[in-house]
Amino acid sequence: MQKSYFYNYFKQLGKQDQKRFLNVLDLYPKDIKPRFYSNVQNQIENNKKIADSTKEKMLEFNDYIFEEMFSSNEFIKECQGFKIGDEVFVDDDKIKRIISEFIETKDGILIIFKDYSILEATTMIEMISKKKRQDSNGEPYFYKLKEYSIFDDLHITEITSDVRGMLNEYTRDTYDFNPEYQRDLVWSTEQKQAFIRALMIGDVDLCPTFIAEPYSKEKREYEVLDGKQRMMAVIKYIRGEFPVEGFYYKDLSLGDVSRLMYAPFKYKLIKYYDKKKGFSKMTIEQKVELFLQINEYGQRVSEEHLTKIKSKLHKLYIFLTLYI
Repeated sequence: MQKSYFYNYFKQLGKQDQKRFLNVLDLYPKDIKPRFYSNVQNQIENNKKIADSTKEKMLEFNDYIFEEMFSSNEFIKECQGFKIGDEVFVDDDKIKRIISEFIETKDGILIIFKDYSILEATTMIEMISKKKRQDSNGEPYFYKLKEYSIFDDLHITEITSDVRGMLNEYTRDTYDFNPEYQRDLVWSTEQKQAFIRALMIGDVDLCPTFIAEPYSKEKREYEVLDGKQRMMAVIKYIRGEFPVEGFYYKDLSLGDVSRLMYAPFKYKLIKYYDKKKGFSKMTIEQKVELFLQINEYGQRVSEEHLTKIKSKLHKLYIFLTLYI
């Protein structure tokens, strides 16, 4: 919301109130959003240089600005049983947090909390609840499904993130899931269920490969070369599109949510360095897609799709063989 929205209201005020109203507006950034309301309120309340009567009027103006954000239909105040100001639990956090803003995207609703900072990722609404998730009675369900493997005794050193980290970057819109050479979502519900089950009991890791695009001022961009099916399976499970072992994401215990959120997310990042320009964007001729799914969780790319992609390529710069 732009500050100019309030021009007509401003004109109706007396001179003294106009000054107070402008002082309140000046406490907001250029784009007025609900997430800034509490910070502005605190600045007014803690300002010892202004009289109590002025402070009271400025707080009244701040409340008016806040309500107008929703009256204008630019923002939503309530969504899916939650409203701004609600104290909620985030699945992988033990403390309550207060909702300060809902963000509508084409994929769903994201949450910003009262103590939000620019370095923090937004949170998917499916990952919050008014009550703390019930902890497991004994071992978590998926942990009990885990069978011993010789790989359990191996020590493999590898730099990893986790599924929660992947979701943070997803809500920042870091990933490009649909470059022109990428295939559509082809996994069946059964394949997605099998992968999530294996991920949660520790039989597989989430191991995509990205092409890093040169950083822009706004954000970094990772083009998904391999791993789209697996990453989207996790996202769609959290969105509540299918159950695993009879459990939808919203029904998992705290222990099982933790197993999913902290499951390893090991990715390869490909950067292209031009001899003259340095870190540069790849051309389509330099990008080769080769999906090699060799177990029950994957589906081999069709020859028709590979032929279609190869017809676009004039040179073969990169050849990757990727496994789950």
